[in-house]
Amino acid sequence: MKKILISNPRYGSTYVTTLFHRYCQNNQKSIIARELGYHKELLNTRSESAYHDTTFGLPLEDRIAIIELYRERGIELLYNIHAYHLFYSYKDGEVIDWFKEFYKHSEIYVLKRKDLWHALLSHLVHYNTEEVEKMPNKTWHRYEDNDVDNLVQWCKSRDKIKVIDPIVNRFIQSINYLNICEQELAATTLWFEEFNPSFLNVETNVKEKPFNLNYEDFFTQDQLSYIRHKVDHVI
Repeated sequence: MKKILISNPRYGSTYVTTLFHRYCQNNQKSIIARELGYHKELLNTRSESAYHDTTFGLPLEDRIAIIELYRERGIELLYNIHAYHLFYSYKDGEVIDWFKEFYKHSEIYVLKRKDLWHALLSHLVHYNTEEVEKMPNKTWHRYEDNDVDNLVQWCKSRDKIKVIDPIVNRFIQSINYLNICEQELAATTLWFEEFNPSFLNVETNVKEKPFNLNYEDFFTQDQLSYIRHKVDHVI
């Protein structure tokens, strides 16, 4: 049976999704969307994630049609899923309505974080350095040892983190979306801090590594106090 993971940005989703995809490839005829030139988050229609791949500007309806077409060919298309992807409007409802029916014979898992504070600050830092400051060769994960130094030095050469409110609001909304997925899809809950991949029986080495930074160092104390005030009812 296919295993599907739903999570949120900065929850460890890239790592765990990679392992889930390996499980699927070992147990059924399937292919990763990115290997076909599609965006790895195939259902993500947000403009900042619509890189110039074969899905650039593609309507949501066409993205779902691609997934359905591959299944008709006997192939499961594998892609990364964040909870908010399932709450776009689709036909007379939302994507989650289609998702629930299309994957009704699959095992659904949600990946959560206990340390939401770290996840939020990480999201703020990486969003600002890539989408706002346009840091050259920016990566959301560490691939080389110097990726950490490059990020730290870039931020030191810039003013304080600029865009906060929209990302914090989106982060809070994503928590709610993931909770809905957990209930609506009768999903099994995994916690990143306690994640043990042994049940997947797959190779666990991946090329993407965490930055392992104290992200509080990238903010002023006033900013940290402001952010805590905004999320103290959630985190």
